[in-house]
Amino acid sequence: MDNPSRFAITAIGDAKGEGFIAASLERQGWQVLYRALAANELTQFLDTLDLQEATLFTSGDFASGSTHYLRN
Repeated sequence: MDNPSRFAITAIGDAKGEGFIAASLERQGWQVLYRALAANELTQFLDTLDLQEATLFTSGDFASGSTHYLRN
């Protein structure tokens, strides 16, 4: 599965909800590259990421407190 549009990163603060979303994405053929539960974890991963494109799936509560961590 080398199609970069099928790479996913989850950023969901609730571990149970994140697990459900990640499993659902994988069942639909997405390759989940990283599963962040906190903004600092996401930042560290994005700093080391060498990928042209990935889709970020995030919850509203995660994004509202950490929008400065999210980038293209």
